Amino acid sequence: MKADLERHRIDAAWQETGLLSVATQPHELDELDAEAALLRRYGWEAAVLDRDELRAEVASPTYLGGVLQRTGVSSSATETMPEFRGDS
Repeated sequence: MKADLERHRIDAAWQETGLLSVATQPHELDELDAEAALLRRYGWEAAVLDRDELRAEVASPTYLGGVLQRTGVSSSATETMPEFRGDS
């Protein structure tokens, strides 16, 4: 979409806010490194956030950690990455 706006010289308030996935249960923390690595493998900028880093983004006591995807589009990971479907 950003490329289309630039190509057609559309002056829009484009903002890349990123996508945040969070862990709310301790066992989910183990999956964050693999999720971020998979996103990076597909060329997206992603970082694992610990509890304190995540709270700087979202002030929620229920979030234990997360992955911040700074690039890419918001879509279902199961559509774009077969590893999330489990058929890799």
